[in-house]
Amino acid sequence: MITLELTKQFFLKYGPVGLFIQSFLSSTIFFPGYTEIIIPLYVSLFETNLVFIVATVGSILGGMFNYGLGLLGSKFIKSRKEITEKAKKWLDMWGDLSVFITSFVPGFPFDVVAIAVGIFRMNFKVFMIAMSLGKILKHAIIIYGTGLFLKIFLGI
Repeated sequence: MITLELTKQFFLKYGPVGLFIQSFLSSTIFFPGYTEIIIPLYVSLFETNLVFIVATVGSILGGMFNYGLGLLGSKFIKSRKEITEKAKKWLDMWGDLSVFITSFVPGFPFDVVAIAVGIFRMNFKVFMIAMSLGKILKHAIIIYGTGLFLKIFLGI
């Protein structure tokens, strides 16, 4: 059984670089994970602004990676009509807002949405703005909220 002290030592050893890697990988389709779960530990060990920047940048780059996968795999996936018809219908209904909302909601599989909008070649600039705003807002609430909680209730 992993103890809290051992976990804390791991995060101290790899620090912000470990957070960046975790944030990037958990934002890709290949390594599902939830960086949001470990944020309180990072916030308790490192400066809040640093945690915010590192986690957000890693997450945004992971979203860009998924969009690129969608672009690369669009010919293969478009040949699977049943998948693309459902995805296209959903994206047509929600549009650009779908990228913002799904990138904002913690635990939502945004990687699937990023790949889908890549498949349908959503304007990259629009994708980046919507995704970045969603991820920035999500991380700001989680990280600064956690920091405030730790200061007020735990005195950290």
